[in-house]
Amino acid sequence: MECIYPGSFDPVTRGHLDIISRLDGMFDRVVVGVLHNPDKKGCFTVEERLDMLRETCKAMRHVEVAGYAGMLVDMAREWGIRVIVRGFRTTGDMESEWTMLRINHILYPDLETLLMPCSPETEGISSSVVRQIASFGGLLSPFVPPEVEKRVREKFHTEPNNRI
Repeated sequence: MECIYPGSFDPVTRGHLDIISRLDGMFDRVVVGVLHNPDKKGCFTVEERLDMLRETCKAMRHVEVAGYAGMLVDMAREWGIRVIVRGFRTTGDMESEWTMLRINHILYPDLETLLMPCSPETEGISSSVVRQIASFGGLLSPFVPPEVEKRVREKFHTEPNNRI
């Protein structure tokens, strides 16, 4: 069985990677779909996000990384994938994902959506938190792997301030 795990991954965090690694052990093929949304200016380009994900997921046997534009249901239909996996950290995340689950099912009735809770140790991690901490030169290692931290530091022109 195969699935799509979509997101903006701007940048990829330890929380994202936790879910991806768990999916790698559950599915024969995991497509990590990086959304290109022309209406939303990201911190990193789609190519930079794809590169970070490819680098951090290279040891995962069943994972491939792909960009997409447009609706996720169209990508799923085009690729012949019938399972979307969405991660959530809070009940608020779950409520918004529930709404998208219902819409996606209307648009593509053969599509199933699995909502996967994050691990307790990653529940406070989000890409926006990483960007905010990076802008102040704060400690990033608990939130992103070293190869991502390097790219984030370069983007924000900050040096690590390892005070806790």
